[in-house]
Amino acid sequence: MMSDFNWIDEFISAKKPFAICVLPDSHEAKVFTHYNTDTVQNDAGDVFKIEPESTGDFSSSQKATSEQAHSLMVQYAVDAIKSGTVQKVIISTIKHAERHGQLLSSIFERLLTSYPTAFRYVCFHPAYGLWAGASPELLLKKEGNNYYTTALAGTVRTTSNQPPVWNDKLVYEQALVTNGITSHLKTIGIYDLNISEPKPHKAGPVTHLKTDIDFVTEASTANVLQALHPTAAVCGFPREEAKALYRSLEEHERRLYTGYLGIKQANGDLRYFVNLRCMQIFDDHFELHVGGGITAGSIAKDEWVETENKAKVLRQVIQ
Repeated sequence: MMSDFNWIDEFISAKKPFAICVLPDSHEAKVFTHYNTDTVQNDAGDVFKIEPESTGDFSSSQKATSEQAHSLMVQYAVDAIKSGTVQKVIISTIKHAERHGQLLSSIFERLLTSYPTAFRYVCFHPAYGLWAGASPELLLKKEGNNYYTTALAGTVRTTSNQPPVWNDKLVYEQALVTNGITSHLKTIGIYDLNISEPKPHKAGPVTHLKTDIDFVTEASTANVLQALHPTAAVCGFPREEAKALYRSLEEHERRLYTGYLGIKQANGDLRYFVNLRCMQIFDDHFELHVGGGITAGSIAKDEWVETENKAKVLRQVIQ
């Protein structure tokens, strides 16, 4: 792995587009510094793909979400679920943290050492600004006609001496994500579908339930992505109703949060990750984007604690 990331800070100071990332369980930093027609590429012609959740002007700061505002959103969401509008919806928050002159080169190094099983990155793009993150969730891996994805949902705080305990709400939440993914995939024509049993997946201070899914299809990659994204893990279920609900409740724009990013190779193979545990970075502060899945059994206070635990993934590398 590269040992000197100082060039990251030089690129940021010069406002030159770039991306650097390391795949899960890898030590190889992949660098993209060639900006061409809105994309950032490397020497081999691979592209660092960025797909935002929302569009618009990303240059201005957004206000932090208060616990009171979050509680009202959760209660409204629970009422909508009980009325039958949706079965699950993701409610996101923004949390601020002061930036005391921290350099992104140092933050990236800490991301690498702290979260080896995540997709770790820093990128700067003229349209989207400066972002960094450590996502635990694979959206899509493509190798030829073989595809791989994951269903990741249900969150508990990691403790060193005890295994995680999964209550009925968390198990149900994760099952909704798995069922949502497979039902959408079946609409495009897939075969050789394999679905693993849910298993714990540690992501720093929290642990999730994770199901691995692989399949074969002759459908185009664009159609596969359209079927997969947004998953119930970042949107809710049913998809369109859940998306309309969270967009009506959240006062902020998600921007790159719950979109996806990753590497598209010149040969067409790719590794894309849902942009979770991410932050937009401004001169004087960080804006951390985190959320949680709301179901009929959700309690607002517990959901707020979950967002705080998820935010620790990033706070541990910036404070």
